[in-house]
Amino acid sequence: MSSSILFSRSNIGKEAKTIQPTDKENGRITIYGEDWIARSVDGNEIPKDTIVKIISYENSIFFVEKI
Repeated sequence: MSSSILFSRSNIGKEAKTIQPTDKENGRITIYGEDWIARSVDGNEIPKDTIVKIISYENSIFFVEKI
């Protein structure tokens, strides 16, 4: 398993910030100064600059929910 996958999975449960609107098809978050692809867990749009909780990580995508 690559170190980036281990790093990504270690962030489950942590907070991040959306850097673009995030929904079921599009989105990006930032955590520790790095940006990642993200999707909303429930499919509803989360606005840019919203603090979110990382729920899971799958296929290089973080799934998040609004706090």
